[in-house]
Formats: sequence, C-alpha cells, structure tokens
Amino acid sequence: MEKEEKQNIMQEIFIYLLPMWIAIVIEILFKLNNGYLGLTTNSLIFSIFLIYIIYGILISIFKKNSTTIKIICVISYILLLINQIKILYCGEPITFTDINFLQNASEIAGLTFSTIVKRFLPYIISFIILAIIFVILIKYAKENEKILNNKKARIIIVFFSIIILFILFYPNEYTKNIYLKTVFESDKYKDYDSYTTTLSYYQNYTLLSGMWGDLLNNNFCEPENYNEKELAKNLEKVEERSKKWGQPNIILVFSEAFWDIEQLGKEVEFEPSVTSNLENLKNHGKIIDLLSCSYGGMSENVSFELLTGASMNYFPNGYIPIMSLYKRKNIEKAPSIVKELNKNGYKSKIAFGRDYYNSKNAFLKLGFNEYKEFEETQKSIKGNFISDSFVTTEIIEELENKEEENKLFYLAETIQNHMPFTIEKYDEYDIKIKNTSLDKDIQDTLLAYAQGVYDADKQLNRLYEYIKQYKEPTILIFLGDHLPYLYTKEGKDCMEYLNYFNTEYELENTYRKYNTQALILSNYEIDYSEVPDYLSCDLLLTYITNQMDIKLQNYYKWLYTTIEQLPAVNKNLFLNSKGNKYALSQMNESQKELYKLKNNMQYKFFLQNTK
Repeated sequence: MEKEEKQNIMQEIFIYLLPMWIAIVIEILFKLNNGYLGLTTNSLIFSIFLIYIIYGILISIFKKNSTTIKIICVISYILLLINQIKILYCGEPITFTDINFLQNASEIAGLTFSTIVKRFLPYIISFIILAIIFVILIKYAKENEKILNNKKARIIIVFFSIIILFILFYPNEYTKNIYLKTVFESDKYKDYDSYTTTLSYYQNYTLLSGMWGDLLNNNFCEPENYNEKELAKNLEKVEERSKKWGQPNIILVFSEAFWDIEQLGKEVEFEPSVTSNLENLKNHGKIIDLLSCSYGGMSENVSFELLTGASMNYFPNGYIPIMSLYKRKNIEKAPSIVKELNKNGYKSKIAFGRDYYNSKNAFLKLGFNEYKEFEETQKSIKGNFISDSFVTTEIIEELENKEEENKLFYLAETIQNHMPFTIEKYDEYDIKIKNTSLDKDIQDTLLAYAQGVYDADKQLNRLYEYIKQYKEPTILIFLGDHLPYLYTKEGKDCMEYLNYFNTEYELENTYRKYNTQALILSNYEIDYSEVPDYLSCDLLLTYITNQMDIKLQNYYKWLYTTIEQLPAVNKNLFLNSKGNKYALSQMNESQKELYKLKNNMQYKFFLQNTK
C-alpha cells in the first residue's frame, strides 16, 4: 500500500511537471536546430515560469489538464515551426511584435513550399521527433486526467496569472531594469562576449526568454520631465555659425580594435615601431582622444553613435540599436549624419570586411545609398579575415571611379584585427617584441594584436599618400572603434597584467580601457586649432559636419552646442574640454541638466517620432 501511495505521489508530481518538460523540450529543439551557444539558468527558469503562467490561465478556463497540455503543445509546435521558417527566410527569429512577418505570411508560405522547402529538409526529422514527444505528453495527460473544478480557485489563478503577465509585459523603467538584471544578468554584460544578432541573443537566453527580452529592450519609457515644447525652444535658439571646411569628400576608416599599443612604453617594446605612421601623421592633421562607448566588442554601437549623434548612455546595457532600433515601424524618420550629407548632394556608401550584425537593412535605413560586404578570397584575406590592404585598395578604387559631380561619404569598417589574437594568426610577422618581462603566453597575444595594428598603420599612410595627390578636396578620418579584448590561449586577460591599465587611480584605469584615437587628415588647408582634443564617438561626425559648408537640421546644430560642456561622455565617466576625468555623479548642475536634455532630445527623435 505504501509503495502504491508513493507511485501515486510521483505520478501526481510528474503530471504537474508536464509544462516544465514542454519548456525544456522547446529550448532543446530550438538550440539543436540553430547551433547551441550557451544557456543562463535564470532565463531557463523564466521560460518555465512563463509556461506555467500560461498553463494556469488555460486550466482555469478549460478545467481539464489534458486539454491545457494539448493547447500548450500545439501552440509551442506552431511557434517553433514559424520561428524556424522565419530564421530560414531572413536569418532572424520571431518576436512578440513581428507584425511585418505576419503581414507577409502568404508570401512566406509560398516561399516555404517553393524555395525554402529544400533548406527546411534538415529540420524535418527534429520536428517529427518533437511531434512524437508532444503526442506522448498529451496522451499521458489524458490517461492521468486532472480536473480543476473549484470555481473560486480557478478565478484566483486566472486573475493573478493575468496580473503577472501584465506586470511582465508592460513594465516601467524601474521594473524593466530589475528584469534585465535578474533574468538576463545585464550587470554582467560584456561588450567582448555578447550576442550580435537577435538569433544569438535567443540562443544565449532561450527562445521564450529571448522573445520577452527583445520586447523589454524595445519598450522605452518616456523620460522624467519630458517636455516637447521645451525641446522645440532649444532647437529654435540655435544660431547659424561660420563654415570653414567647405564640402570635401569624407573617407572614414573604422579600424577594428585599433589602439596605439606604443602607449605601453617600456612595459612592452616592439621593433620596429608599430605606429610610426600614426605618430608622424599627427603633425599633418589633428589627433583626437576618443571616449568609446564600448570595450573589446560591439563595434556597431560605436558606428551607431558616430552616424547618428545619439548616445548609448540612454539605452540599457546590452542593447544594440543597429540590431533592434532599426526594426521600428517608422525608424526612417530618425535623423542621421548620413541623411544630412545625402540632402547636400553626397553619395554615401558603407563597406564591411565582415558584417557580424546582419545590419544591411539597418544601414540602408540610416540613409546609405549603397551597402557592400567584401568577398573573402585567398587574395583578400590576411590572418583570419579581409586584410586592411584589400580594404584600402577598395577605397582608392572607389575614389578613382567616383563621378566628379557627386561628393562621396565612404565608411569602411575593417576586420583584419578582430580577435582572437593567437600567434598562429599570421604566418609571418613584420615586428617582434624586443623587451618585456611578461610571459610568453601574453607576449604571443600582444604580438598577434600588434601585427594587426602595424598593418592598419601602414595602410593609413598608404591611403593618406594617395589622398594627398587626389584632385578633389577630401578629408580622411581614421579611428579605432574600441580597445581589443586580449584573451590568451591559456585564458589570461592581458589587461590584468599590464601596468598601463592598472594604475592606483580607478577612474584613470577605466578611461584607458575606453580611450581610442581618431586622426583627421586632409588634402587641403584646414585650421585644426579649434578642434577639440577630447570627444566621445557620438560627437565626432557631428563636430566635423558642423564645420562644413552644408545645411544641417537644427538637431545637429544643437548637438554641436553641447560639446563645450560635455565633449566626451560614456556610461562610466566624462571628460571636460581640458581632459579632466570625472565620474558621472560629479557632474555639476548645469552638466546634469544638459545630460538630461540630451536624453530627452534623443527620446524625441529616435523613439517618440518613430513609433
């Protein structure tokens, strides 16, 4: 009798664990079909919790456990099927707000049975297995039927379940931050070890949690004391200023992880000099110390700041505008430097060594006339990626073939110096470490990185030499997007072993992790004397375009006026015009007001206007 009682208890437990098994099966199939990346315990627990909330609502309505399990299995199966079809269709998973996908359902259905059917064949077996598992679970629930007849209990369950769903899916700024910290561990988020697409985000946080997280990240609350009339007044006050730089072509080389490694000094000495050209060219143009919004990765957050004048400071940790913001319904209304140049007769083009972010759609919406991803061939690759030499050749050919009547804005994002930095990255090295006390494991990593910097520095000089002889006025902007994440074969973070990044001043250490350089050069006379020594990435192109003889909308004229008080700010610190460093909490009242006003402006132009 006791044995039979135990079996009944175990059977009872298993029946009520069915929603959990369904949630786990969903995640296993999703990950197996799309390449396993990782799993956070909190997000899996939330996925299970979400299934139980749905289970509570359904069993309160239908009373029967078997009916509830059947509905959940059918919905889950359809969700996984549609999700997989969408991934095959456009490379991205389904979201809670995927209206466009539903609107194109008939078109996608046609594609499924014609062009996509062959690509879907590898997944058929997994979906057959899934169907079998769900049938077994439904049959088991039917054979061990549980009925919730208590009317009061059903009302309480459905009431509290709906309340919980409302709290989860309609958060305020406070609860949203709590969710991001607990379920998605946003405080532990690292730029160099994160997702670059919605699909990889889902792979890291599970399908159900990923869908919810995507919704959270795109749910923006109106800033406190937001006032449209006040913003309009500030924009109306902006005055025209003298324009001294004319209408040059703009070549922007967005150099992957470029940083002047010679700043390490005697701590690690190279032979020959790694950045000799950069050092020499400083005397021919203007070097600006940039405060990047990123460390080790997330290049497209830096490009977003550059091209829009918007700041990552006002988005939650882990948010990638290029990946998420540019899916908004009316995002074409959002401003960008690219659109401002286009309105002034410029042709705009963006070219990638490799686009990790599936960002073609986003950059076209940012205003680029042309998007190009370079083809990887035996001739175009050095190390693991497209070489800086190949990219430079492409830039030169673009200038050679440019129509004279059109000014050109060309953004080239390099990739040669992308991590990992292992000694096997290059067959031959043009440099060597001549003096250091660091161990060989760290030396190998630094040498692999420094070779990439050396090559980028060499191509910088080659491109400038060409531009000097070019017949049209042209500006060359060369910048490093972020510092590298220098992770060795043995798992060491080189930054922890370098004195340069470990001074006795924590604020200085933080600054050095986010400090890169931007070098501005030109083939015609420019007065660089008034160019700021320090800027954050969001204000670099804003500053340059305000010096040019072009018409700009008031938003960019107004952003230019913020440079005097807050030339360089990220989420960790800010600098004044003299380069003095402060924690954000040390802003004076005037700076605080300006910081909030910038947030309100950004909300207006990028969120309020694009709903």
